[in-house]
Amino acid sequence: MFYQVVIVATSLLTMPAIAKVSLQMVKVSPSQTIKLVRPVIDNSNPLWQEEARFAEIKPRHITEGLADLKELVDGNIELSISDDASTFEEIYLPLEEILVATNLIRWRYVSHLQRAVGGDQWQKVYQEVTPELVKLEQKVSQNQSIYHKLNDLAASDELSEEQRRIIELRLQSVELGGIRLLGEQQERFNDIENELALLSNSFINNVRNSIAEFHIVLTEQGDITGLPTSFLQLASANYRRLTGHQSQAETGPWALTIDYPSYSEFMKHSTNRTLREKLYRAEISIASAQPFDNSPVINKVLKLRKEKAQLLGFQNHAELSLATKMADNVEQVEQFLGQLHDALYPVAQQEYEELLIFAKENGAEQPLQH
Repeated sequence: MFYQVVIVATSLLTMPAIAKVSLQMVKVSPSQTIKLVRPVIDNSNPLWQEEARFAEIKPRHITEGLADLKELVDGNIELSISDDASTFEEIYLPLEEILVATNLIRWRYVSHLQRAVGGDQWQKVYQEVTPELVKLEQKVSQNQSIYHKLNDLAASDELSEEQRRIIELRLQSVELGGIRLLGEQQERFNDIENELALLSNSFINNVRNSIAEFHIVLTEQGDITGLPTSFLQLASANYRRLTGHQSQAETGPWALTIDYPSYSEFMKHSTNRTLREKLYRAEISIASAQPFDNSPVINKVLKLRKEKAQLLGFQNHAELSLATKMADNVEQVEQFLGQLHDALYPVAQQEYEELLIFAKENGAEQPLQH
């Protein structure tokens, strides 16, 4: 993730007594060394380690890391737009350092741990930190000095083909980040970006809470026919966790949930079609009813995505999405999907007919259902 550090120089910024980030001289080629602001090598915060250390990350590390990140962003912006910066490495690599660091905190840790671990503490951290992370990303994407530097670099004859492509993509990212919007339009764009990030969190929480609310308790041996021992151990543990009462894998009771490890194994092994249907219908209805209904969230996201796209000069979100993809327009995507359907549907139909024959020969209940 990081280039080889050869010398640690004095800090670019006014740092506290124990600095967590510093100005460093970094060797980027056998003949070139540049300045970058990055975390110090012996940083005690596990956020900044190259290898992910999820088990060690606590909410307080995110808060501490955000302060470090702000220093890193400000320092590298200053390096990138300085009068001395003229080469690809001097202008672009400080921006890449910011991208790596913000992605590290926002996606590798904050977003992932909020989804995977959850709980009040991670929920609070996500709500507090996400707007700050969005602001830091916009501080880069909407910096006019950076935009001018990148445009000057794009016009240079000194870039390799790979470097030119990198700068083109960075310019595109900056332009889709609202750099050309002015005044109230840019303020509205920024508000939308922040609101979309928080709505994503609401969506995830509704899904998690909806899954956590549902379970079916089994007490009869006839309900567990076909289920392997490993599943019965899981279902027994689920019952103890959900009810606080005793359970044995061999004798029950057992609790079925729509958490994927439980759901997928039950659907695969259970011979009880009625229970399979109950579990299937619960799984396809996740977060579709109050109090965890995601319908309002989805409608708000769709509305905001359309408004954001139109602020950037697109008719809708689909056009905005395609701006960074290989397809030229929505019609081309629809044509491609139509071609896929025409090619694949006859094959799928043939496979289904073969499956029907196989099911009848092996005594499966008819008609086949999801």
